[in-house]
Amino acid sequence: MKRNLRSLLFVNNPLVLNGQLLIGSCYARVLGRLAQDALTSMKETVKKVRDSVKYVVTVESHQERFNDLKQQLQVPSTKSLNLDNQTEWNTTYHMLVAASELKEVFSCLDAFDPNYRETLSMEEWKEVEILCIFLKLLFDAANLLVGPTYPTTNVFFDDVWNIQLELTHAAMSEDVFISNLTKPMYERFDKYWKDCSLVLAIAVVMDPRFKMKLVEFSFSRIYGDDGENQMKLVQDGVQELFLDYVVQMLPPPTFVVNGNGMKSDDDILLSTSDDLSDFDVYISESTSDQNTKSELDQYLEESVLPRTQDFDVLGWWKLNRQRYPTLAKMAIDILCIPVSTVSRESVFDTRCKKMDRYRCSLNPSTLEALVCAKDWLQQGCSEYSPPISSNSLVNMES
Repeated sequence: MKRNLRSLLFVNNPLVLNGQLLIGSCYARVLGRLAQDALTSMKETVKKVRDSVKYVVTVESHQERFNDLKQQLQVPSTKSLNLDNQTEWNTTYHMLVAASELKEVFSCLDAFDPNYRETLSMEEWKEVEILCIFLKLLFDAANLLVGPTYPTTNVFFDDVWNIQLELTHAAMSEDVFISNLTKPMYERFDKYWKDCSLVLAIAVVMDPRFKMKLVEFSFSRIYGDDGENQMKLVQDGVQELFLDYVVQMLPPPTFVVNGNGMKSDDDILLSTSDDLSDFDVYISESTSDQNTKSELDQYLEESVLPRTQDFDVLGWWKLNRQRYPTLAKMAIDILCIPVSTVSRESVFDTRCKKMDRYRCSLNPSTLEALVCAKDWLQQGCSEYSPPISSNSLVNMES
């Protein structure tokens, strides 16, 4: 379906990079599947950790004995043990991190408590720590999706290329355990990278703090000697997309009619002249001939802005839309492309939630009302919601 959808978009709207701006996979789902792949490959060791944590936290006397031993060993960890919810992979990650920091206590617990029989070897604890390193990459990336506001598309590029780089190196590691752990993760994420890297790269070019500089830096590290060729694909994509927007924003041709409602010969000549003037505008906007530079060339040649955390990229384009009217329209469209389809509450879910028959039978107006009402209530923005007329509530399902 995804393959066919891209070709369908190319037919229906060929002006938008032949469908290449379509992101075929949900970012949150991709991260979740990577986490599940890693946890599944170590399911026996993860189960040992889970059973150990369960042994400690479910019985008060076991918890007290564990805390006493922790004090005796002077383990500096401040993390508390919590049993994970196996339907949310972030809770498993937190459990593994806390347990690995307390591995010395677990390793000595069997000597003080003969009923404890889930001791892990130091080799197994080392594997858990390596697993946590790669889960942290995914956890930090997924955290972008759980904030109070949805970030613009450019924000995701940094995490995505870092994950691609780390998994590429790890999959080729001489350490057999690391290679076996990360190779399936790399293969899955590489498909996502090839699918969305152009979209995310164009989005980061639209960030005046980075422009092409971050693309150059990241591609040189990911692709090595082939980095220039890959970077040229992004440059060509940005240029082609900009030219498409130039064409879209040209004023429509005007036709002058005489008093009888018919075009005279002079009118036809005037109309043809107007069409050629539109062509002249197109040429002046899209080329740099005769010392005239396009908006895109001017934007890219200017120095990047200082990098600040609280930078509002959409606000910057709003302030500069008079300087770059065409580029601003293009930037806003690109920066608002969603990369994830799940709600904040479902980012870390390991199981896909399916709609029941009743919800699937709701008509579009009812579904829209439910989604909007939920969003207003969660955001505390009910005072800004539009007034609901009585007609909106007429067609309710029985």
